[in-house]
Amino acid sequence: MASSSIRLYGNGGQININVTGNGVYDLSAREATGVATALSAQSNISINYSYTPGSFNAQGWLNWFELFTQNSLSLNGVNQLLFRD
Repeated sequence: MASSSIRLYGNGGQININVTGNGVYDLSAREATGVATALSAQSNISINYSYTPGSFNAQGWLNWFELFTQNSLSLNGVNQLLFRD
């Protein structure tokens, strides 16, 4: 049997996380992290997730995810804006 997994995807980036196995002595939950990088010229981005159960009564939890973005600063009427990343 396959293990349960959660897939996060959007704007060209994708992360697959195997949640747990299906054995009697497997963990009931597990911490996992992943990093994906995607470039977008759009002002709106879309984040989707899907859960693939490994068995009939399988469960999965997604506690949280973080999204870090970066954009150019622009101020009207200001000729110079010093900013360092």
